[in-house]
Amino acid sequence: MVERYVEKHQAVTGALCALGKAEMRVSNDEIHLLKTIINVLTPFDLVTLEMSIEKHPSLSKTLSKVRQVNGNSIKRAALVTQRSLSGGDAEKIHRSIKQRDSLRCKFSRSTI
Repeated sequence: MVERYVEKHQAVTGALCALGKAEMRVSNDEIHLLKTIINVLTPFDLVTLEMSIEKHPSLSKTLSKVRQVNGNSIKRAALVTQRSLSGGDAEKIHRSIKQRDSLRCKFSRSTI
């Protein structure tokens, strides 16, 4: 639904202005935020769709999808920290996240 609104934003804004309800329109900053939200939530939507297609999803398929989502979220978090922190601090945080993720994967493999 949010994706459709972003696609039709100009048409909706035009219709609101024509009806004299320009105060209800969504600003460009809010559209940018909506696009960011779409980018963050898209992997979860794809995983949900993939898992709901299967009548009996296997554990291996479930884990691979979870790793995909985790990998994407780690990459996004690294990009955000690199933009907001100085170079040295961002690298330390990125290494810490990667190390924690590799430990989590080793632990999950050993418990299965």
